[in-house]
Amino acid sequence: MNYKRHNILFLTTRQWNPGDEFILKGAVNIIKQINKDFNAVIFNRHPEIHPNAKIPNPFRRFQKNLKGHTYWGPFVRVGAKDNSFIAQDDDANIFSLLVVAGSPGWPNPASNTLYKYALAHALPTVFLGIGTPYENFSFEGLRQHAQRQLENALVVTTRDSRLANALACVAAEQLPCPALLSASTARQVERVATIGFAIGHPSAYTQGVSKSIYELTKHALLKLQQKYRVKVICHFYDELPGLLEDIGSDCEVFYSYNSEEYFHALNECDLVVGTRVHAIGAAASLGIPGVFVAHDQRADTVKGFLAELVDPLDRPESLVERVELVADSVVERSSNLALHKSETSRRYHEKLTGNAALMAIMR
Repeated sequence: MNYKRHNILFLTTRQWNPGDEFILKGAVNIIKQINKDFNAVIFNRHPEIHPNAKIPNPFRRFQKNLKGHTYWGPFVRVGAKDNSFIAQDDDANIFSLLVVAGSPGWPNPASNTLYKYALAHALPTVFLGIGTPYENFSFEGLRQHAQRQLENALVVTTRDSRLANALACVAAEQLPCPALLSASTARQVERVATIGFAIGHPSAYTQGVSKSIYELTKHALLKLQQKYRVKVICHFYDELPGLLEDIGSDCEVFYSYNSEEYFHALNECDLVVGTRVHAIGAAASLGIPGVFVAHDQRADTVKGFLAELVDPLDRPESLVERVELVADSVVERSSNLALHKSETSRRYHEKLTGNAALMAIMR
């Protein structure tokens, strides 16, 4: 059935990782280039909603209350009541399009039920700027449903070169992560007065960093604080106590449950340094240059944000030197980001509008 207003399904997480929500904003903005009016619905890959288990808990698929569930339901996790789509096998297909964007979590077991649903309903799909999920990735190593979904996809783009090569069999093209297009506006940075440090903490049980990377980054922060105002940006609540204890008495530490607030916090900075890939991406979208502290395989993603990439384990003092280098050229780098963002938007638009089947669906 054709509806007057399209319903578009996005694979993402909510209230788990603000970086995923930056990616989501960028993906929505990309789709708005070809159709401004649609209902955005999410499949929430949050591990509390869809745990990464190879055998999913069947109780999560109940949508009606069962007798006595108030007492025993919390122990077996009945239902998934977070105002998102849970992809039951017998659900009617109200969607025009599935959008899978940005995150390296796209092939996790939690997504398998979504791909199974999409295949059963022949739901047209685009993959926008997806990342390499693990070190030894291969197309052949994917689960069957993810393989078939990629093979049937109308558009496949990746945010790093390694994944683009691995997915050459489905004509994947490398383009920057959609997070680059997350902010609606950008500014020209004229000088560096405030540096934002978006850093993880080794005490985190979600996405912490190693103690060595953390200590080197903190050392650079304290050294640069002698010359610049420094603001620490914390993405996960479980890192907040550690950051407050270690750095909170020396400088401001920002955290919010609301991913929208990070754009305001980042926009108060003139340069962003850190271990958070998508803090660098959201800052780039705002026109703010970044320096990324390499600590895992996702580092290649920040090249799409024109960020400086530093491995401080090679030479500890290199991080401070590189930040100073970027600060000295911040005007040119900020200008280049504006052009790069515009060019990336154009390339995504060209990629989508060049697909006749997709344009027939979205007209």
